[in-house]
Amino acid sequence: MIVYADNLSKKDVKYIWKTCFPEDTNEFIDFYFNAKYKNENTLIYLLEGKAVACLQMLPYAMTFYGKHIPTAYISGAATLPQYQNKGIMKELLVYAFHEMKKRKIPLSTLIPQENWLIRFYEKLNYTPAFDYSEEKLSYKNQNNATKNYNTQISILTSKGLKEAYQFYTLQNSKRNLCIQKSFHDFKAIYTSFQLDNGNIFIALQNNTIQGLCFAIRQDSLISIKEMLCTDSTIEKIFLQEITLHYNCKHILRQKPANNHQNLFSKGMARILIPQTLLQLYAAAHPHISIIVSIHDKDIAQNKENYYINNGQCYSINPHQLPDNQSPYELDIRQLTKLLLGYPLEDSETIFKQFTRAHPYMSLMLE
Repeated sequence: MIVYADNLSKKDVKYIWKTCFPEDTNEFIDFYFNAKYKNENTLIYLLEGKAVACLQMLPYAMTFYGKHIPTAYISGAATLPQYQNKGIMKELLVYAFHEMKKRKIPLSTLIPQENWLIRFYEKLNYTPAFDYSEEKLSYKNQNNATKNYNTQISILTSKGLKEAYQFYTLQNSKRNLCIQKSFHDFKAIYTSFQLDNGNIFIALQNNTIQGLCFAIRQDSLISIKEMLCTDSTIEKIFLQEITLHYNCKHILRQKPANNHQNLFSKGMARILIPQTLLQLYAAAHPHISIIVSIHDKDIAQNKENYYINNGQCYSINPHQLPDNQSPYELDIRQLTKLLLGYPLEDSETIFKQFTRAHPYMSLMLE
């Protein structure tokens, strides 16, 4: 039996989390359940009245070719050890797919915490989708990094959160296929960095924010989880000033991917409502003309034929195919890859019409 959590069963969800993620501190778990957890976004699997598995569907917006779409990020998916390998999580996720679809959420995302989970989620038609690149740097300490550029570097405090968030969301919204954060999310990120002994650095020129840098000292290097700047000079100043702050010259920086860098996979995605995304994609790519037949073994309602042409997407039955054209068969995982910018292996030439892209997510409290 699958039910939504309530105030009474919240403690069961917390117990499952503590049992299945023993590396998380009590301090982090308390923070998470205060900042992110909501009963209405939490599903529980009951076996003979006992909560044995759960997951959360956290809402995030995502930029999608000039529009913002709702997504649901799967968090805290866990099954008590003695009930694992019985198909419970698969059943719970499929149930969640239908619940998200009812909420008109066209895309689900997640970050597998271990490599073997990638294969598990692929069986449910998730596909690796969110890439990032890494840059290793070493900086010699110089004491006059900011003087010639009239820039002040400081550590963000709670008083500056609103202004910092305005800059953060403005810069982040310029990225296509990028998970966005609400102000509530941003405050949670700020708190999580405090828990991890990290800092959010802020760059000011004439009292105007020009950059944000999210950094944590990890052993012998500085890990930069995100950096948003108005220009490359601000980036260089950040990198130099942060090495001074931490007295450490080695930096590992995570940044959005491009076609010319070594890529690392971070998150996965799965389409839940094909027509919503096909229509938005078609409107942004009016040159594309194709007929596709979609199959989805977990959501029967997604089996449909679509005609994309002149910026529009039409649902059609097999007897309405124009000019006796045959549709190209795609499962939902292949469609997710196409619409999020991943080429299909050994694909037909016609699929080369679809744009190569690099979806991006960061600071997800994973």
